[in-house]
Amino acid sequence: MTAWCILFIAQSSLVAAGRVDRHKQLGVVGIVLAAAIVTLGTYVTISAAAREVRAHVVGQFHLLLGFNLLNLLVFLGLFLAAVFYRRRSSMHKRLMLLATISLLPPAIARATLLLTANQGAQMLAVDIVVVAVVLIDVVRHRRLHPAFGWGSLAMLVALNAGYEAFQTDKWTGFVTRLFT
Repeated sequence: MTAWCILFIAQSSLVAAGRVDRHKQLGVVGIVLAAAIVTLGTYVTISAAAREVRAHVVGQFHLLLGFNLLNLLVFLGLFLAAVFYRRRSSMHKRLMLLATISLLPPAIARATLLLTANQGAQMLAVDIVVVAVVLIDVVRHRRLHPAFGWGSLAMLVALNAGYEAFQTDKWTGFVTRLFT
């Protein structure tokens, strides 16, 4: 995930410097890295949840299993949409930014954990980051860009609905049965 953030900054810097040719070449690395993030992220998430469930730790890892897998799915969807729209720079850059933000909830949760153990407050922090980025773009361009409109809406609905669903007894029971 750190490599993705470094690549995102490098790619943004290349475009800002007018080196779109290098940006396109480095885009291949982005595709490989995105595949590695989704593959390894899925493996690590499932392995950690299985270990904790087998140790009879109920609660947090049940939630994290679903939420982290959903994060990866949201990232993948936004990333693939950004690749699809790579020839429309205004769509591409906004979708890539949303894809990058979709990877941040675990980091945001860790950072806000210093302030509060309340997972609802942590989810609110994620929502605030997404809304802030969209609002900054709206103020700068005096309109809501379609990529931010549907991309941020899909992201916020998926993450918030998932957050609620992954805390239910049905989900906890499902995960416990899955790994025991």
